[in-house]
Amino acid sequence: VWAYVQTIKPVSNTVDVNQLAFPFDVRASLYVWRARYFTDERFQPDSNESDEWNRGAYIIKALAHCGACHTPRDALGGSITSRALQGAQVEEWYAPDISNGPRSVIRDWDVERLTKFLMGESENNHVALGSMARVVDDLSRMRPEDVKAVAVYLKNQPETDTEPPTPRGVAADEATRERWADVYAANCVSCHGTNGEGLDGVAASLVGAGGVVAAQPDNIISVLLEGVAPRGDYGLMPSFRTVLSDEEIAGVANHVRTSWGNDAPANATAAMVVTLRNMTEAAPGTTAATTCPAVAADMSNEAIRKEVTGLAGMSALDSDAMDRLAKAYKEAFPDATLTDTITNLGGLFCRDVLATGASKGTVVSRQLSFMNALVDIDSRQ
Repeated sequence: VWAYVQTIKPVSNTVDVNQLAFPFDVRASLYVWRARYFTDERFQPDSNESDEWNRGAYIIKALAHCGACHTPRDALGGSITSRALQGAQVEEWYAPDISNGPRSVIRDWDVERLTKFLMGESENNHVALGSMARVVDDLSRMRPEDVKAVAVYLKNQPETDTEPPTPRGVAADEATRERWADVYAANCVSCHGTNGEGLDGVAASLVGAGGVVAAQPDNIISVLLEGVAPRGDYGLMPSFRTVLSDEEIAGVANHVRTSWGNDAPANATAAMVVTLRNMTEAAPGTTAATTCPAVAADMSNEAIRKEVTGLAGMSALDSDAMDRLAKAYKEAFPDATLTDTITNLGGLFCRDVLATGASKGTVVSRQLSFMNALVDIDSRQ
């Protein structure tokens, strides 16, 4: 490698020096920060705990640095150790409370369920959001026994006397709550269902999910603004950035956080949405997905979705594959009309084509071809 680098012609490249504002430009201030927050010591195992517990503690504290996101910080940016793992803001996301406290989002989880979640397995149809999705992707590559050790440690932390501040919800009368429910029904119910449980492999459950019931509503708001790109077994979730107003997005967040047994405070506000709107942006595909027909979770199944995904990945529609798809859909849903078939299969196809990175124009063109093919098949039957 070095021999090759030596053959490259040098270039002139002036490096811009980072200019920090006072007092951050005073390098000596780092000594003060270091003296206040840094402890020069190695990890010390607890002899009163098991090897597995200590392994999990070592991974969390020394390797994975879970507290860097989940532990709140003071005005100087130092971790508040008395509130370790009790939840904190991370850019547009909120890393929820995973401590052994009454507001922990994993308080009612057992070791097995937490291990599966950290390994990327959608136990109870719950999936990781935002930055945590990347963490789960990394953890899924670890040895299962190490991930289990993390879960063992998290589920057996010593209790603390310090509790996080109690979040307050916004006052809302019955009419306001009905408006929240109406926005959810118009935009979310086709995937997540009237009971919020979604459908495994299609839409995640909103019931008891950590990102939903966290102390702050940032995760729900950010997902609505950004959308979710396809990953694993889950497809594309559209961005509602240009579809819903700030008030409507806050209303959906509050509805989700207070429905189906979720006991999070209704503390999402339009002002929060404005702030997060300025911090985030949506990928073109997740924004365009709002133009795809909505497909109710109970109007498709895994086999049909797999067939549609295969067709979306082709450069041109395969007539035999289209015939198989139409037949399979009719067998699975014998009462479906032609309009139902076109709407539901078309909605699935639309999102799958978007997930390939195709432009909106290409999606529209392929969508029309797909719908016309379904009409032709129906006319031949």
